[in-house]
Amino acid sequence: MDHDKEHGWELEYVIDQTKQIYLTAVKQDVNSLKFVKNQKEEICTEAVKQNGFALAYVNEQTEKLCIDVHEQNTDAFICIEPCFRYLV
Repeated sequence: MDHDKEHGWELEYVIDQTKQIYLTAVKQDVNSLKFVKNQKEEICTEAVKQNGFALAYVNEQTEKLCIDVHEQNTDAFICIEPCFRYLV
C-alpha cells in the first residue's frame, strides 16, 4: 500500500497493519500512533523523536520513552505519566 506513504493518518483504515506500515505512517504523521494496534517501543520511539507530544498516544509509557520525550521537547512533560515524572 503506497498510499500510506503520503497519508499516515489513514492508518486508522488499514486492516492488515504491519510493522513497516506502522513506521511509515508514524514518520508521515505522529498522530497516526493512536491507530497503531500493536505498539512496539521502536514505533513509539520514532513518533516521540519527531514530536514529544506523541507520547499522549502511547499505550504503555516506559522510562526510556519519557526521557526521550523530555530531551525532544520539555513542554511535552505534561504527557508523561506521573509515575515517570521523577525521571526528568
